[in-house]
Amino acid sequence: MGRSGWWAHTLNHYPRDVDVMSLIEIIADGLELDLAPYLSVWESTTTEAAARHMAWLMNDYTLSVAHGAEWYALLDDWIRGPAPAAILERGFFSAGSTEVAQELSDAFETHHIWSRRR
Repeated sequence: MGRSGWWAHTLNHYPRDVDVMSLIEIIADGLELDLAPYLSVWESTTTEAAARHMAWLMNDYTLSVAHGAEWYALLDDWIRGPAPAAILERGFFSAGSTEVAQELSDAFETHHIWSRRR
């Protein structure tokens, strides 16, 4: 499985032993790869698991300490943009349970507040 296959596999399974923010740090910091293609894969992944990873990231990211790294600025711009809201919204309307729908709805509200800080 190539790197992008590994990322797609991660996005399609929730929960994972390693959280999505740690994986982003591995991709961008550890492997020094361009993060943009990986974020694009996330945008095109329409599974509930991908949306749940986004919900988790919205909570974790708002609590994370900002980095000075270039990749972190890219991630910050992406998180504040429309893609996370679209991922969460798709997941909400196809959620397999009311608990997951509520988790995604809460994350959508967090995104709304977070994105207004631009």
